[in-house]
Amino acid sequence: MPGSTPRTSPAPGQNRSFAVLADMPTTHGAALDLHWAGAISARGIEGGVFLEHSEPRLPEDVLANENRAGSGCSESRQVSSGGERTAVNVAIRGLTPTLAAGLVVLALCACQPMPTPGAPDVVLAPGEGLSADISPTSRALQEHYGRVQQGYLARGLLRVDGGGPDATFTRRQLVDNFMRIAFFEEFTRVGDRIVSRQAESHLHRWEGPIRMQVHFGSSVSQEMRNRDREFIARFARRLSALTGVPITLTSRRVNFHVFVVNEDERRAMGPVLRAIHSGIDASTVSKVLGIRRPTLCLVYAAEGNVKGVYAKAVAVVRAEHPTLLRQSCYHEELAQGLGLPNDSPGVRPSIFNDDEEFAFLTVQDELLLRMLYDRRLRPGMMAAEGRPVVERIASELLGGEV
Repeated sequence: MPGSTPRTSPAPGQNRSFAVLADMPTTHGAALDLHWAGAISARGIEGGVFLEHSEPRLPEDVLANENRAGSGCSESRQVSSGGERTAVNVAIRGLTPTLAAGLVVLALCACQPMPTPGAPDVVLAPGEGLSADISPTSRALQEHYGRVQQGYLARGLLRVDGGGPDATFTRRQLVDNFMRIAFFEEFTRVGDRIVSRQAESHLHRWEGPIRMQVHFGSSVSQEMRNRDREFIARFARRLSALTGVPITLTSRRVNFHVFVVNEDERRAMGPVLRAIHSGIDASTVSKVLGIRRPTLCLVYAAEGNVKGVYAKAVAVVRAEHPTLLRQSCYHEELAQGLGLPNDSPGVRPSIFNDDEEFAFLTVQDELLLRMLYDRRLRPGMMAAEGRPVVERIASELLGGEV
């Protein structure tokens, strides 16, 4: 996004290639050091899926003197807007149940057993990884999220073991969990209000290659860029092997963008979001620009001409996070953005809930993704049609286990 003023995005119905170099200084002099290049089609983008993750409540001694409100929740919503299909999925990790922000990335499914995750990278102390001249607001967020991560780890959360003897599940639970995560959303729109109401949704996933690009704000150090880009590349290869969907990191014809930006850089992202997706609505842009502190990361995915088939996605991860918290956002946003939009506290072991017990994909998560991308399921399927197929797939995956 760096370099120049973003160009005007294609008008609805227009299809054209463009390169955008955006240099958008913030009020504190930070700029989004991002280069956008690719062929982006504005034709047929009808709707989007939103997901945001927020921090759960931490013990009083961990967040002393912090302003906290609300309780943990998970949100999803399916919205009908005029003649367009708009799917909006919001999963909030923790504190406030607002829909304050949300770009969604669809999760890829797994096609092979998950390797035992290794230890996470060395966790950076708060303040490392970003330039010294970031704004006081961004610096305060670094310190805050450092305490958040420490609080999680002190409580035994952010596990990287993928589950274990203490977190088993049965075939029946796997089926129920898939139906709950893939076919239902927790929030819906009534007029101009978002209300907590379970709503069935059709199945979503990607049907073609995913061309992913990672964009770092100018505040992000080169060392952190190198580390995170390699981490995302490894995870993309893992997701591709699990799902059968080609996923590559590239700067050509990008259809999945990952932003790693600090607070000031994110607030300047409006022109870039409009350039990436000319059909994006003003409310979505304002949500991304105005997300509140409890929101850790978010993702947006838009359907194309075919119901249930994603054509475009954008994920936003806070650069202020320490390493493990940032990596957990990569896992959850890139995975959930592939078509598992709902969260549920009953799904365990899993990253598709709000308790932050697991930082990385678990064994069950990979099974859920494998099921999602099984060719016997189709994008646009409703729950009643899909359940018998899900039952058969689960039986094959887990054998006779009930």
